[in-house]
Amino acid sequence: MNFKLQEFSKKRNFKEFVLGGDIGGTNTSLVVAGVKNKKPELLFSLHYETKKLKNLQTAINHILNFAKEKYNIKIKKACLAVAGVILNNHYAELNNIRWNIDTKIILKKTGLKKITLINDFEAVAYAVNILSKKDLIRLNKIKPEKNKVKSVIGAGTGLGKTILYFDKHSDSYLTLPTEGGHEDFPSQNNEELELVKHIQKSEKTKKPVSYEMLLSGDGLARIYSFVKKKLGKTKITKIIDNSKEKSILISKYRKKDRICKKTFQIFTKIYAKACKNFSLTTLCFGGLYIAGGIAMKNSDIFNKEFISEFQNNPVFSKILKKIPIFIIKDYDVSLYGSIFAAAL
Repeated sequence: MNFKLQEFSKKRNFKEFVLGGDIGGTNTSLVVAGVKNKKPELLFSLHYETKKLKNLQTAINHILNFAKEKYNIKIKKACLAVAGVILNNHYAELNNIRWNIDTKIILKKTGLKKITLINDFEAVAYAVNILSKKDLIRLNKIKPEKNKVKSVIGAGTGLGKTILYFDKHSDSYLTLPTEGGHEDFPSQNNEELELVKHIQKSEKTKKPVSYEMLLSGDGLARIYSFVKKKLGKTKITKIIDNSKEKSILISKYRKKDRICKKTFQIFTKIYAKACKNFSLTTLCFGGLYIAGGIAMKNSDIFNKEFISEFQNNPVFSKILKKIPIFIIKDYDVSLYGSIFAAAL
């Protein structure tokens, strides 16, 4: 079996050990953590190519045996973060993978005694409990208020939104998952209205355009298509149009190509609006955390213009100025969240 090992720290005097996982269409990452005082610490992780796995229990048995043989530790609890729909708390339908996840089957075929399934963005939210300063970029100097609501938003393949509330019993933040990424996008000016109409026409639909249709990898491509129609083609246009990874190239050329630059200006303004609306809905004085691959790779777009739009409100501008804002920059954030949830 092909896998990649990454070691974080050596085995210490932990109370128990847990297994976390991030199961995606391309990669499956499993991580073992030690737990002490309810706080998990990563020990090592194994990374597999999802399409080369016959099923998930094969990889789980592999890492359980690896943990026993190399570290002499046994693991009974696991939490798996999945990019798919979770049914009845034990079954997950995965996108573009020939197998699905049934925890009842995995429990029978592995040494695990308990498995929790969570959405991959819910795992990102759980990770907020254990992220350190080095994992974050602070966008303002506002100090988070203790035990107040935190909110997590992130544009990547889709747009995720999750609310975190402080639970005294577990002394940690627990999640309230949402489908807020599919809220209707409220256009506020002629350009935004033209953008909405362009998307509806190009996709042959009369249904509302959602935030996710703009704040995602595909969203970048939609905005690019709109801008290209208005500004005309450039030398870079053909390269992007012929690529299957349009969002990556739009990001790559956003400082060199005028269409890519304008695309990101629109994208950033819409992102700021989404963050503003979510913050007003949740009053997240504990902090707004921006996650997702687009933020990680383009953190400089969260600039003065972003903050200005975020605080732009006719009534509650003063409230918005009290919201701490952070960018999560750690790519292992879903793994951190899965082991935290496993340790609960």
